[in-house]
Amino acid sequence: MSKESVLAFCNKLDKTLSEQGGTNLYRELTADKRVHVFKFSSKEMAKQTKIELESTKNNLVLTQADRKVINDLSKAMKDDLDRKLSKLAAKNPNSKYKNTTNTIKFRFDSSVGSQRIITLGRTKRKIYPSDVFSKVKLAYQPALKKFFNKLQQYLKSTSEVNPETGRVRNRSLRTKSGKSRRKVL
Repeated sequence: MSKESVLAFCNKLDKTLSEQGGTNLYRELTADKRVHVFKFSSKEMAKQTKIELESTKNNLVLTQADRKVINDLSKAMKDDLDRKLSKLAAKNPNSKYKNTTNTIKFRFDSSVGSQRIITLGRTKRKIYPSDVFSKVKLAYQPALKKFFNKLQQYLKSTSEVNPETGRVRNRSLRTKSGKSRRKVL
C-alpha cells in the first residue's frame, strides 16, 4: 500500500470509531477480556493429599488401603467437577474444555471493562467479572467439600493405638487443639 492509501484508511477508521461510538463496542468485544485457565488433575490431587496427610503436622501413616481410598476419592472429585464445568463450558461458546481420564482443562474469558455484577449458577453470590478466584471457587468448593468429608469419614472409621498411652482413637484430621476437623474451607 502506498502512503496515501494507508493514511486515507487510518483517517477513515479514526472518523468511524469516533463518530459511531465504535471504540466502546470494539473494546468490549476484543480488548476488555481476560483469559483464565483452570486445570485439575486427580493424580496431583491424590499425591498432594497423601503428602499433606503424611506431613509432621498430621502425622498419619498411610496404608495401601488408605492410598486406594484417596485415589478413588480424587477420581470421584474429578468426575464431579467434570459434570459441573462441562455444563458451564457448553453455555460459553468462547471457552475451550478438555477432559481426559485424569485431568480437566477449562479455558474461558471474562469481560473486565464493565463493572456489571454477575450471578453464577444457583448460588446467590454476586461477583464482578474480573474476580477469577470467586468463579473458580464456586465451581470447585462443593466438590472439594465432598472430597474432604468423605476422606474424613473414612479416616474416622479407622483407628490407631497411641504407643505412649495405649489409647485407641480414630485417625481423623485434627485441629491444633486435638479436636476432629469439621470443614476444609
